[in-house]
Amino acid sequence: MAHWPVWTVAALAGMWGVAVSGGEAQTPQLTPGQAQTAARSELLARLPILPPAYGRAFRGALAGDPLHVDRLDASERSYYVVPFCHGPLTSLLVMIDASTGRFLEASYLQTPAAYPHVSEDKARRLVLASVSEPRDKNVAGRAAALLVWRPCEQSQSAFEPFWRFALPSGDR
Repeated sequence: MAHWPVWTVAALAGMWGVAVSGGEAQTPQLTPGQAQTAARSELLARLPILPPAYGRAFRGALAGDPLHVDRLDASERSYYVVPFCHGPLTSLLVMIDASTGRFLEASYLQTPAAYPHVSEDKARRLVLASVSEPRDKNVAGRAAALLVWRPCEQSQSAFEPFWRFALPSGDR
C-alpha cells in the first residue's frame, strides 16, 4: 500500500510555505451551532470584565461559521474558533473547547479583516502549485481540508492555525 503525503499550509507575515507531514483528524463533540451558542454566551458573561475594545468589537457583530481546529501538540484538546463579523470582516474571535464548550480565550482585531487569513481554497491552490507530478496533483485535489495548530515558529497563536490536506486511510 502506498503512503500518501499530508500537505500543511502556513502563512506568516505574507510568506507562504507548504510542508509534508502526517496526522489524523479529531472529531469534535460539539456541533458548529453549539459552538456558536457557547461562544456568544461565554463572551457575554465575560464582557463586563474585559477591556472596552472587546465590547466595541462585539457590538452589532454576528457569529460566523465556527472553524474546528485540531491541536497537534495535545490531541485531546481540539477547539473551535468562532469569528464575530460585521459583514465579510471579522472583528472578534472567540475560542471554545470543542468537547465541553468551555471558553478558552478571545481576541479582538483592531482593524476588522477576513478570517481565516488563508481560505481553504487559497491553501488548496498553494498545495496544488507546490506539487509537480500529475498523479500527486490529483491526490492533493481530493484531499480533505483540516485546520490544525501547535505552537511553533510559524504560529505562536492558536487563532492562527494551519490548513492540512489529508486523504482518508486507504484512498489513493
